[in-house]
Formats: sequence, structure tokens, C-alpha cells
Amino acid sequence: MMNIFHRKQSEFVYIQVFFILLACFFSQGHFHFDEHFQILEFLNFKLGHISSSELPWEFSAQVRPWAQVFIYFVISKFLSFFGMIDPFTLPIFFRFITAILAITALFLTVTIVQRNANARDTKGLLFASVLTLWFWPFLSARISAECFNGLLFYNGVLLFLLKKNSSWFVRFLIFFVMLSATWGRVQLAPALLGFCLWSHLIDRSLQRNFLVGFAAFAIAILVNLGVDFWGYDCLTLTPWNYFSQNLLSHRASSFGVSPWYSYFFWMISKSGNPIGGLCVLIAMFFLWVKRPTSVLTWITVPFMVLHLFIGHKELRFLFPMVFFVPLILVEFFAPFLERKYVRLFIHIFIFLNVSIGLFMALRPANALIPIYKTMAKQKLPADKLFYFGGENPLRPGDLPMHWYLSKNIQTTPIESATEISKTDHSWVFTDRQFRWNELEQRHGCKRLTKSYFEFLYPIVPDKIMSKTRIFDLWECQVVGT
Repeated sequence: MMNIFHRKQSEFVYIQVFFILLACFFSQGHFHFDEHFQILEFLNFKLGHISSSELPWEFSAQVRPWAQVFIYFVISKFLSFFGMIDPFTLPIFFRFITAILAITALFLTVTIVQRNANARDTKGLLFASVLTLWFWPFLSARISAECFNGLLFYNGVLLFLLKKNSSWFVRFLIFFVMLSATWGRVQLAPALLGFCLWSHLIDRSLQRNFLVGFAAFAIAILVNLGVDFWGYDCLTLTPWNYFSQNLLSHRASSFGVSPWYSYFFWMISKSGNPIGGLCVLIAMFFLWVKRPTSVLTWITVPFMVLHLFIGHKELRFLFPMVFFVPLILVEFFAPFLERKYVRLFIHIFIFLNVSIGLFMALRPANALIPIYKTMAKQKLPADKLFYFGGENPLRPGDLPMHWYLSKNIQTTPIESATEISKTDHSWVFTDRQFRWNELEQRHGCKRLTKSYFEFLYPIVPDKIMSKTRIFDLWECQVVGT
């Protein structure tokens, strides 16, 4: 029986690893503006391709740490020796760094659960709660500060639980990683504080590791100060700058304020898997009430409390904690495994995880990436881009997209195809399918992009299609009307 278990377990592990690798190639682009403009554009600046004046306000305010960008800078310089400078290829290597952290965390999680499992059924639960979670491949392909540093922190916690009695050097590296992650994403500070308090008050392990931890924290601060000096060309304390700008000066609130309870609804409605999101929410409350001495409680409660009472909320702010979800689900489901309906639910859960996870791994994180790729491939690039109302595709968030596009292209918003200049070779960006006939019939434009799902368009009701955003790029050398 144990041989069968290990064989099945390996299959599930490698399925998830395969999904993660797929996401590195196919889940292109950014989930949120910060993932691009405060990572890739900061890197673009250090590579000498743009000036600091073209960066977002976070650069002048010196609120973003540079350690993650420094890693990508070293990778970019190394790959440039082999002629690999393509802006669409380089991020694949960056995503692989996050993927390595995610795969490491996956196997460490399996080890933790196996070590704590007392029953065969608990190991069966491992399939659903650890090896097939739907969000894991998508988040494993993100280069955002939330995912990169969240995975660093999660790996640090897992390694501490597994190696807390190991050599002083291993413990030094673990503490170094955890503080570096917190420096890179200062919102992790309450989680780190909660972990340290649990280690001191509950586990009692921090007392014998105090000197090692203190030394690791001190060196991590010095290293990150040095890297930030490299980035800003001056000595600055980025975590304090972030705290001062966003909380004391209320800069974050200028981007919108949401009620304190918003995260609980978003975990269901915006998770991509409402059933899975509801399970996570229930399991989290169960953990807090029934397992008050659990290290997971001491880590997640301070983190959530901080974010509940910060006015500006976004679902991505919770990403550093979602990597703890496998362990949270194990804590919740284990007492109920003998009940038949729970076993049935787990099978449904596995099916949803695999199907949704594969879909999220294969779709671009940002639908504009195929547009930028198409522009870059054209032998005769246009000087003008007309776009139908809405947001300028070359300035999402009203910031210039320099990483993918080296040429300055004049952009003009239009409400009708009749506004397209009749003498120019130009590009036209459409975000709705109903614009196609207007362009084809009145201007003889040629569509340069094509979706894999176009065969479904004819069977989708017109009312839905008219409201669905479908990005396409057209080349127009205008024919008389």
C-alpha cells in the first residue's frame, strides 16, 4: 500500500511541477502594473535603456527595494553574452526563478505533511491540499514582489520547521532568507513578528537560536542596504520610506479605499475558483479558532489584521500568505476524513484544481502581451497607433511601456474608424469584436493577431460578445471609403 501511495504521490507532484513550467512559458506579462513597472522598468533603467524620469513615483520616493531587480540584472548581463536580449524571452528566465522557489516549497510542504501525518487518509488528503491547488502554477510564474518574497518567506518557515536543530550555518541562512523576504515586501513584517513570537513563546526554539538569528538579521539588513544603494545611488531605508509614504502620508489610500471585510468576499469572488476560495476561507477561520497555538495561526493572524485595517486593499496583497494554504487545509480537513461526503468533496476539489490550474497556467497574465509581440515582429513598424477609446494600450496605468517597445509610437484615441488618417500606414488597436466589420469594410485593414478561441465566437450571444474585451492589432493602409 505504501508503494502505491508514493507512486501516486509522485504523479501528482510532477503534474503540478509540469503546470508550473507551462506557466513560466505561457503565463506572460504582469498580473498587476507593479509587477511590470516596478520590476521590469526598474531593471530597464539599470540596463541603461531609459532614464529615471520615465519611472513611476515609487523611484523618486525610494520605496521599492532592489534585491529582486539586482538578481534579474545579473541574469540579464549573463544572458547578454549569448545574445539573449529579447524582452519577451528574458522574463521567462525571471519567472523560472520564482518557479524554482515554488517547486522547492512544494516538495518541502510534502515533507512537512508526511512528517506530521499519522494516518493513511491524511496522506490521501495531500493530493488535494498540497499537490493540485489551482493558484499555485499561476503565482509560481509571477515576478511580483508579493509572490517572489512570499515564497522566500514560506520556504524559510518550512526549512526552520524541518531544520531548527541543524547546524548554526543552516539556521543562519534560514533567518537571513526570512528577513530578506520581509525587506523585499515590508507587509510581511507582522507575519515575521508572529513567527518569532511563536518560536519564543510556544516552540521555545528561538531562545537557543537567538544569537544566530540576530547575526542573520543584522547581515541581511546590511546586504539589502547595500543593494538599495546600488539601485538608488544613495543610502536609503526603503522599508521606512514605504511605511512613511503609504501609511503615514496616506499615499496608498489615494488609489482607492475598501471596507475592512472586503478580502473575505474577494477570496471567493476573485480567486478564480469560488468553491476553492470558500474552502480556504472556512479553513482559515477554523485554524484561528481551533488551533490558537499553531505556527500558521501566529503567522497569518497578524498579517491579516494589518491588511484588514489598511484602507487600500487589493487581492494581490494576500499572495504572500496563500502559499500557506496547503498546510491550513490539512489542519482543517484531517478531523473530517472519515466522513464519506468529505471524501467525495475532495475528489471534486481535485478535479476543479487541476482543470482551473491548467487553464490559468496556459493563459497570458496580461492580454496585451500578444499585441506587443506582434508589433515587435513587424518588418515595417507603423509610426501611429489608433485605439478605440478606453485605455491607451501603450500607456497602461498612464505609464509608458518601454520594456517591450523601444520605438516611440504616436497614439491617438478614436471613437470611429472614420477618424483614421487616410494617408498613413498605421496600426489600430481594438478591444471589442464588433469593431472588426467596421475596419474590414470601410478601410480594408488587415488583422495581425488571432486568438486560439475564435472558433467559439459565433456561438457566443451577441450581448455577451459586445461586452467581452478581445484585444486585436490591425495594420491599416487606408482604402477609400
